[in-house]
Amino acid sequence: MKRQFGRLSGSVLCVHSLNVFRFIDTACQIIQLDNNCQNVYEKVIKFSKKSKIFPIKGNDFTVDATFSLLILKIGSLNKKKICIFGSGNIGSKLAIKIVESGTDVYIINSTIKSRIKSAEAINTIKPKECKNKAIPSSKKQIPDNLDVIVGFTRGIPIITKNLILKMKKDGLIIDGGIGTVKENA
Repeated sequence: MKRQFGRLSGSVLCVHSLNVFRFIDTACQIIQLDNNCQNVYEKVIKFSKKSKIFPIKGNDFTVDATFSLLILKIGSLNKKKICIFGSGNIGSKLAIKIVESGTDVYIINSTIKSRIKSAEAINTIKPKECKNKAIPSSKKQIPDNLDVIVGFTRGIPIITKNLILKMKKDGLIIDGGIGTVKENA
């Protein structure tokens, strides 16, 4: 029985990777390729003999995994208090999913301008029927009793002890940026 899915990072395709790819190509019917670089994707298509190759974006896996973790840990997101630090590619996609799930999301970015632009973009993209919204915020504007804090700040430690104290006792912290929580928090 063949495996249905394999994953190969497009950023590491080299001579060694081609040997690995040839093995994966014989073992998998479908390969999802991180499509960071178009020329890598084209090379893989050329070398593929048996597998079907589908481009993916690794960040989308991160968004889906984070959203699934939220649902798994806290259940319905309806009317929860959620704050996202960093609303770049990953944070903004997650914010849209959360807003569409029935709750407002507090957006914090490094500058006032970027948090306002991110919130405006999210609020423009979401379906018109969706009454919830992204709210541009600062650390001082975050409400008490947060259910969730998510950090996607590219390793910048921004989640402090004071922020954690604003959370519910059973609140959830997700460090999606690797290193977003300060050591003394």
